[in-house]
Amino acid sequence: MGVGKAWLLATVLALALALSTAVEGFHFDEKDLATEKSLWDLYDRWQNHHTMRTRDVLEKLKPFDVFKDNVRYIHEFNKMGKPYKLGLNKFGDLTPEEFRQKYAGYKIGHSALHHEAPKRSQLFSHVNVTDVPPSVDWRTRGAVAPVKNQGECGDCWAFSAVGAVEGINHIKTKRLLSLSEQELLDCDTAQNLGCSGGIMDYAFEFIKNNGITTESNYPYTAVESGACDSDKGRSRATVIDGHESVPSSDEDSLLKAASQQPVSVAIESVGRPFQFYSEARLHLHHLLPLRVSRVLRTLHELTGA
Repeated sequence: MGVGKAWLLATVLALALALSTAVEGFHFDEKDLATEKSLWDLYDRWQNHHTMRTRDVLEKLKPFDVFKDNVRYIHEFNKMGKPYKLGLNKFGDLTPEEFRQKYAGYKIGHSALHHEAPKRSQLFSHVNVTDVPPSVDWRTRGAVAPVKNQGECGDCWAFSAVGAVEGINHIKTKRLLSLSEQELLDCDTAQNLGCSGGIMDYAFEFIKNNGITTESNYPYTAVESGACDSDKGRSRATVIDGHESVPSSDEDSLLKAASQQPVSVAIESVGRPFQFYSEARLHLHHLLPLRVSRVLRTLHELTGA
């Protein structure tokens, strides 16, 4: 099924992580931080809550030190009156670098990201849009699927591409389909590297050339199967016909485009605010205060067939 002439945005950055990790927080309060013993008790309760594997005391020492630091950071951060809150989630005993290595896994270099992606048209089809509302929530319009969890696989590129296609498909067909990241993980392997990273442009090209099936037909496993299940892939749910660039570092163009369709953004997973995000509005400048222009420079669009 085609989705008609339509547009789709996707922002690409190296070391990106889709916003698909669980954000629920494990409750703790001031008394849990009072002593070394209370912190150990909190650590044990947290491990049991997340069904971590059993460790002996020596194995626990290093992650416990990281856990203590993270818990104190979360506690102090939430007292600062920021517009968003952090929570003690399942990443509580990981350093930011460990978190990025384990869950982001983006290993394709900047040169590939910016110079070797598929060629795109330089046209911008929303250039003449004038009626731009002050805000649009595509979730309330039914164009955003429920949050997904990519697990311990660095395939953020697949989730970002799929989420964008899900949104534009809903806008054109009035049906919200959950599409298959696993198909991209297993089958889009000519340039993308599965759990070791990828680029959304290549995923869009794959969907343009092959279509994409539903998640129910090709379920997500968070591991590379080593082979593409072409039988499942033949039952395609939607297809796109291309993608084109949004003008570089142009916030007006970004605003115009986002007012017309969902914007799928993959951001660099830097720092504990991203790692422990829990609730409320997390603005991009809270994560990448020096790199917003770079995000805008790598914006792209898709067109539906």
